[in-house]
Amino acid sequence: MRRTTFILLSSFSLVLLAACGDDATSTGSGGAGGGAGGQGGGATQGGAGQGGGAVLCGGELGGTCGPTEFCDFENDQCGGNDASGVCTPRPDGCTDEVDPTCGCDGQIHSNACEARAAGADVSLLGGCTPPANTYACGASFCNVGDVCTQTTNDTPGPYAYYSCTPPPAACTGVATTCDCAGDLALGCGGSCSDVTGGVLISCPGG
Repeated sequence: MRRTTFILLSSFSLVLLAACGDDATSTGSGGAGGGAGGQGGGATQGGAGQGGGAVLCGGELGGTCGPTEFCDFENDQCGGNDASGVCTPRPDGCTDEVDPTCGCDGQIHSNACEARAAGADVSLLGGCTPPANTYACGASFCNVGDVCTQTTNDTPGPYAYYSCTPPPAACTGVATTCDCAGDLALGCGGSCSDVTGGVLISCPGG
């Protein structure tokens, strides 16, 4: 299920902040599988770069961030498409939610917030070794036999949202892992791909 978070800050508030010399700080959340894609796990702080402007990082043109920052890629692809991110303060604290999330550092973190606290944005491209009996679904992981659904996104933010669901009734009993050989009803006008450990359904999104 696609989830969209809107953060509104009035222009009047921005003027007041600028007049007082304060930095504007935004808070976002991520979820896995929910994250899976959207990769959860608590609040993530965002901030202005040095000198009040954004400091680019990663990608083709960006540099590296300071020891108290992480490189925040809007599309969560870790600069894999040569797009740069923005150096952002690491979160001060995270929840205890356990939602294993793959970071841009190639490591699995307990949730998205913990990844960012360790200096890594979440990675929708995967790149981490899945835990036992799971397979990668965006930055998160589905249980073997479940279905990973990817809903593409052409608006600012992650390039796709992910979720894990049990296989349809038509698949259970056919095999321990559902496949795309006519046993899986898409229901979203998308496409089906067999991946190691499971099935990836790609659905068009907005």
